[in-house]
Amino acid sequence: MSPTWIGRLLRARELQEERAKVEVAAAQRTSSRAAALARANGSRLEALIQEQPAGVVGAFIASAVALQAAAATHASTLRLAEQADSVTRARQDDLRGAARERRSTEELAARQAADERKRAEQVQQRDLDEAATSVHLRRAGQEPS
Repeated sequence: MSPTWIGRLLRARELQEERAKVEVAAAQRTSSRAAALARANGSRLEALIQEQPAGVVGAFIASAVALQAAAATHASTLRLAEQADSVTRARQDDLRGAARERRSTEELAARQAADERKRAEQVQQRDLDEAATSVHLRRAGQEPS
């Protein structure tokens, strides 16, 4: 395996986490806008309920139709807000997953770096041992074979 594969994997995990953060932010903005729209439509509906229609039958019917349309619009925006909240929660779950994967990759990279340091130390120790053995054998009047 290439020694840089873990670095590329770590970078990919970081990019995945960054993209998930952007998606969470976008979902939160959408959810916030949907909630604001639902509040506005709720206020509009309350205002229509408080409004007293005139004594004319046509005005009463128009008021009832407007109230029904406002109620339908409000219900629709409430559903939209609930869906936006659901999407936001899903994106947050994705972000948590991406962060978990990045941390796992970082731990893997740290273990690999520790293993490489350990191997380098072993090679260095072996070289020192061989040099010491060679010096000892020369001092004893023998040449290494």
